[in-house]
Amino acid sequence: EGTATIKVMVPASTNYNQIEATCEVTVELATGDIKPEVDDITFTYGDAPTTINYDYSGNSVEITAISSNETVAKVTIDTANKKLTITPVNKGDATLTIKAAATAQFKESTVQIKVKVNPKPVSLEWSEDTFIYDGKSKEITAEVSKASIVGNDVVTVTSYKGNKQTNAGKYTAEV
Repeated sequence: EGTATIKVMVPASTNYNQIEATCEVTVELATGDIKPEVDDITFTYGDAPTTINYDYSGNSVEITAISSNETVAKVTIDTANKKLTITPVNKGDATLTIKAAATAQFKESTVQIKVKVNPKPVSLEWSEDTFIYDGKSKEITAEVSKASIVGNDVVTVTSYKGNKQTNAGKYTAEV
């Protein structure tokens, strides 16, 4: 990056006069754009990590990737293969910043990827839901299906509505 002055001279000839001229040339650093294959990505809590590719047109060997919120999403970078691996951690929003440091020929380049991790829906397993009337109150309960729980998370039902009945009929219980 800089400025150079170039001086040229055309010598006189039979039909032309001599001329001298100067020109000032400014050379700026090139832009080494980083282009990930996505600008934003959405996960559901419990999803597996996703690897995305990126292109980089500069010559920096110092390319980094950081997450604005590692409790929501983590990122690792493989600069040799131009890949980012994004790992969803918890529900929420995060911004990933990929940055290539400036070099003698290229400006610093930065790009961001928005990450959203949505909550995971769960399914319920209900206790026995058919009873024969005997005049006694019956109670139906539910548990969160183990198949819909991530890892060692503990998810429990904390309240019910309409889950105790005595008389015959059709009822709806809610959790």
